[in-house]
Amino acid sequence: MKTCRNCKISKDESHYYKHPKSKNGLNTICKDCQKLLYGDLNRKNSLNYYYRVKKEDPLKIRMNQWKKMGLSVTRDQYNKLYSFQGGKCAICDRHESILSNSLCLDHNHYNNQIRALLCTRCNVMIGNAEDNIQILEKAIDYLRSFI
Repeated sequence: MKTCRNCKISKDESHYYKHPKSKNGLNTICKDCQKLLYGDLNRKNSLNYYYRVKKEDPLKIRMNQWKKMGLSVTRDQYNKLYSFQGGKCAICDRHESILSNSLCLDHNHYNNQIRALLCTRCNVMIGNAEDNIQILEKAIDYLRSFI
């Protein structure tokens, strides 16, 4: 018998998936809880696990992640930025409701100054260009040359 870390119910070992790195070779969460926690979730609801199961606020989780990155953002600051942008990406203008992930907090990697909220695609684009305006301008010129 083993007690599930999530539901706290003791169950036979056959109710647990194998986990090669654990001490007893079994997962700490039973199969039923695994299906509940991970089976119904898609990419859009990746933070939904914390909200539905642990009853934690997804924004609070993101704020903790930002804090670990050295960004200090209060809930009020985030909400003001979100409202100012109308819940849309500052670059492509797509609303968060049609995106597969929530908006990212874009910041300057040199001084950690917060710039705006971006969708994942736009945030990755800026990151891949290493915040370099010349690279982005060359990319625009490149695209224009094929129009």
